[in-house]
Amino acid sequence: MELSTISRIILLLAITFLLLLTYIISYVLAIQSLFISTVAVTFLYFGLCCLAFFDKGFPLSIFILTLAFFNIGGVFVRWSETHHISQQSMKSVNLVMISLYTVVFSYVIFQLLFTTNKRISTYRENKEKPQTLDYSKIFADITFALSAFTGICKILLGIEKWIFVIRYGYVSYYSSFNTSFPFIQRFSILSDISFWIYIFQNDKVTKRKIFSWLLYFLNLILTLMVGQRGPIVLGLLMSTLYWFRITDLTSGKSGLKELRKKFTKLFFVVVILSPAMFYFLNLYAYLRVGDLPPASELSDVIKEFLVSQGDSGFYNVNFAANEYASMPKPQNTSYLLAPIVNIVRNGLIGKILGTSKAFGQTRESAWYSGYWSYYLSYVTLGKGFLEGRGVGSSYIAEAFADLSFFGVFLINILYGFVIAFFNSHKITNPIINGVMFCMLSDIYYAPRALAFSFLGDLLNYLVLLTIILLSVLYYWIRKKRSL
Repeated sequence: MELSTISRIILLLAITFLLLLTYIISYVLAIQSLFISTVAVTFLYFGLCCLAFFDKGFPLSIFILTLAFFNIGGVFVRWSETHHISQQSMKSVNLVMISLYTVVFSYVIFQLLFTTNKRISTYRENKEKPQTLDYSKIFADITFALSAFTGICKILLGIEKWIFVIRYGYVSYYSSFNTSFPFIQRFSILSDISFWIYIFQNDKVTKRKIFSWLLYFLNLILTLMVGQRGPIVLGLLMSTLYWFRITDLTSGKSGLKELRKKFTKLFFVVVILSPAMFYFLNLYAYLRVGDLPPASELSDVIKEFLVSQGDSGFYNVNFAANEYASMPKPQNTSYLLAPIVNIVRNGLIGKILGTSKAFGQTRESAWYSGYWSYYLSYVTLGKGFLEGRGVGSSYIAEAFADLSFFGVFLINILYGFVIAFFNSHKITNPIINGVMFCMLSDIYYAPRALAFSFLGDLLNYLVLLTIILLSVLYYWIRKKRSL
C-alpha cells in the first residue's frame, strides 16, 4: 500500500472519529446548535466519501441518501425556523445517527473482509478487464416474455387502481380497494424480479430492453398516480445503480471514472430542474390529501417537501423512541418478523393449513397482524386509520420497538453486509443480480418501510418458485453449452 494511500486513510479515520466524538459530546451535554451542525456535517461527510471513492462507495451512498431523506429533513427545517430541538427529537435523531454509523462501519468492515479474501480478490483483482455477462438466447427469450407479461399485468392493475382513485379518492383506495382481477394481481408480483433478471442478460441496447424499461417506468408513474411518491424516487435511484453495476461489470474501473463524470453532470441537471419538480410534488400532495392549499413561494414549497418526506420515517422513529414504551401494545409480536410470518401464513403453506388471513385497515389488523405500520397508524390516528389513512413504517422504529438498541445495531449490520456483498462480488449471473437488486430496492426504502421486506418479498411462493425454475433452466443451459 502506497504512503499517500495510508495517509488518506489515516486522515479519513481521524475526521470520522473527530465527528463521532463531537456528536457524542453535543448529545450528552445537549448543546443543540453543535448537535444539529454535527448531524448535518456527518451525513454530508459520509456521502462525499462514498462519491470520492466512487467504485467502492456508490451503493452505500444511496442508502445514506434515503436514510437522511426520510428522517432528518423535517428536523432541519424546524431548526431553521425556531433554532430549537426538543430532547425527544434529539433522542430520536440519536437512533438515526446510530444507524448511520453502524451501517457505514459494518459496510467498510465487510468490504475489507470480502476484498482481502483470496478467492474474491483474485476474482476482482483486474477491474480494468471487461467482463462478459452470462447470455443465452433461449434464456433471454424466456425471461423477456416473463418480464413483459408480468409488467403488463402490473400496468393493468395500476390502471384499475387509478380508476378507483378517480372515482372514490385516495383515502378510500387505501382502506377498501380490492382488485376485480386476482389473476392479474398475482402475476404482477413477479414484475420486478423478472424485469431485473432479464435486464442483466447483456449490456447492449435492444428494442426489447427499451420496451422493458418503458414498462418499468410506466409502472412507476402509475404508482405515483395512485398516491405513492416513494417508489418513483426509488426507481430512479435503482436505475442509476443499474448503470453503475453494468459499467462495473463490463468496463471496470476506467468505465466507473467516466460514469462519475456523467453522474456529476446529471446532478447539476437535477438541481436546475428541482424547482419545477418541487412545485409539481407540492401540487400533487395537495391533490392527494387536500388538507392545505399548495404553497406558492419556492422556499415554502421546498420546506413542505422536506418536512413531509423527512418526517415520514422520523415520525415512526420518534414514537418508538419516546412513546411506545408507555403505550398499550400487542403481546408476543415481532414487528421485524411480521412480513416473513405473514408471507408464510398467507402463502401456499398457509392456504394448505388454513391459516391464511387477509389484513386491512381494521383494529384487528393493528393488534394481530404484527405490522408496525398498522399498529402505529391505529394508536395515533384512530378513526383516521380505519378510514384509510396511515403513517407508514420505518426499519429503525421496528428494530427499536422489538430489541431496543441491540435491534438497531443488528439490522444495520445486516444491511451493511448485504450492500458490501453486492459491491464486492463481480457477479455476471443475471438471476443473482436480479435477486440482489430486488433486495437492495427494499433495503434502500427501509428508512420509511418494513425492515425485512426484502426477505418477505423473496419468500412469496410465486417469486420463490420463479427463481428456482429460472435457476434450474439457467444452469441446465450452461451445462449443455459446456459439453
